Parts: sequence; C-alpha cells; structure tokens
Amino acid sequence: MIYSYYDKNRIKNVSLISNVKFAFFKLKRIWLLHILCTSVMLVLSLLGSHAEALWRVIVKFLLNTVWIQEWFPIRGRSPDIISWFICTIFFSYFIFPWVVSKFEKNYSVRKAQYYLVICLFLQFVVAFIGTKLSSTFVQNGDSFIDPNLSSWFVYNFPISRLLDVFIGFNLGYIFVNKKELFTPNLSTMVEILGIVLAVIANYYYSTKSPRLYWYNISGVYDPKNSITFAFIFSFSSILLIYSFAMQNGFISKLVTNKISLYLAKISIYALFIHVVIFWNVIWVYNHIQGFEKNEFFFTYGCWISLTLGFVITIVATEIWMRLYAKFIAPKKVN
Repeated sequence: MIYSYYDKNRIKNVSLISNVKFAFFKLKRIWLLHILCTSVMLVLSLLGSHAEALWRVIVKFLLNTVWIQEWFPIRGRSPDIISWFICTIFFSYFIFPWVVSKFEKNYSVRKAQYYLVICLFLQFVVAFIGTKLSSTFVQNGDSFIDPNLSSWFVYNFPISRLLDVFIGFNLGYIFVNKKELFTPNLSTMVEILGIVLAVIANYYYSTKSPRLYWYNISGVYDPKNSITFAFIFSFSSILLIYSFAMQNGFISKLVTNKISLYLAKISIYALFIHVVIFWNVIWVYNHIQGFEKNEFFFTYGCWISLTLGFVITIVATEIWMRLYAKFIAPKKVN
C-alpha cells in the first residue's frame, strides 16, 4: 500500500467520509462473496442439535454485513471464520489516507524505525494481557459472549491487529525511502533466516499448545504461548516482507512463477470460499460409518483437505471469478 500510494498524489481527499469511501472501494469486490459465504455458514448454524437462536443469527449477519463483527467478543461472530480479518483490513484502509498524509508531510526513516520498535513492544504487551484473560474453549453453551476472550483480544480484535498494520506501514516507508537494495546473497540469507524463524515459531506454538477441540475440530491455540510466538513470528514476517520486496534473492525469485502468481491472483476469493468447502468436507468426515469419534479426521483429514479440498476450492473460486467478471464487476475500474 505504501509503495503504491506514497508520494504519488493518488489520494485527493482525507476526511471521515472520504476515508470510509476509500476503504469500501478497496474491499467492494469481495463484499458480495463475503455475504454469500457468511449466509451459507449461518444457515448451517440453524441446523442440527446445537442450532442457534434466530435472533443471534440475525445479529451476526448484520454485524458481518458492515464488517464490524470482530469489534465485539461474541461467540461465533464470524461464521465464515476466516472473515474476521476483514474488520482489521477495513479499519486499516479507513486510516490509511491519514497515514499517507502524515508520511508525506512530516516523517523520516528514523521516525519509522522508532515507531516500528514501539509497535513490536506493544505487540508483546497485547500478548501478555491476553494471557490474563479467559481462554476457555466451550463447544456448546448458551452464552452469547465468547468464552475465549484471550483469543479474541490477541488474535481478532482490530485494535490489537492494527499493530501489525502499523508495522507494515512503517516498514513500507523505510523500504521506499531508503532505496538501498541488499546484495543478492544478503537477500537470500535474510530470506532463509525469515523462513527458519517462521518454522521455529510455528513448531514451538503447535508442540507447546495443548490439543483443544472446537466444534469437533482439532485446534492448537493456547494464549499462554502468545508472547513467545509473537516475538519470533513478528521478526520473521519483517525479514520476509522486506527481503521479498527487493525481489533479488534466490527464494523470492524461485517463488515468482506462473503458479504462485496465479495463486496470488485468486487468493482473496479462495480465502473465503475454502472455509465453506473445508467445513463441509469435515462434516462428511464426521459422518463416515465407523469413525464416529473423529478418528478419520485426525488420521486422514489434513491430507484430504489439502488435496481434495484444495482442488474443489480452486474450481469453485474460478467459477466465482468468471461469474463476477461477467455479471457483477463494475464497468469502471479505478
């Protein structure tokens, strides 16, 4: 975003109303898909022995329609569970014109580095606070409030995730203004270090977290490990984003090919669609004769989801993109 907009005079107005319009314009191409996927998941929540009350479903639908559901710690607030991030992205787009205006008037690389460190520190503060909040996983119950407040506060709450966004803004400012590329060998070393740190962070997080169960699906989220995970993974992300932006390291060149570019093109749509697909595939797992205790899911579920589920997602995404381009997409594209 900073690379595309900073010092290019693309944003003409900065105000409350114009910022809302800017944010909606950036996301309008996925609004209908988000509503459709959310509607499918909400209909499913009305079925079965643990069906939700209709008024709860209506409240969730309305909150999801205007992308504010994650501002409230409501149980199952994002029926299409991946759509939680829309709240943060929408809020990020909303404040972006102000950020660019600030960057263009009174900012410097030193300030960007200073605020980068502050944001990293605040991430650890947020993770620490999260360890003190309730983190109970409850599959069933009548509470309208999410019993896992820790997960909501650390992972979903837009204000907490805005720290990631500010890190990205400042990292982008440094990249655009420094104008100093690493040598190919140094870029490759930074890329490898970033990948190693990412592997370490996820290995630690998955092995140190107890196996928890939510709607019969295995999960590995334990807020007690948020601080260590944030410390390692944030640095990994910074290294990978900065080095990949240079596009002169061995790994970044290796993954810049037709397949990865195609996946990048469809990713924003596939992100929503895959949840609906995977959820229904998992429903099938749980109804296979002789595997009533989820043995099939825990033994084969991951591999089948990453093969059959992935293929179905690609096909469904292609169908959606073609329908959207033909019948829905606006004539004028900015």
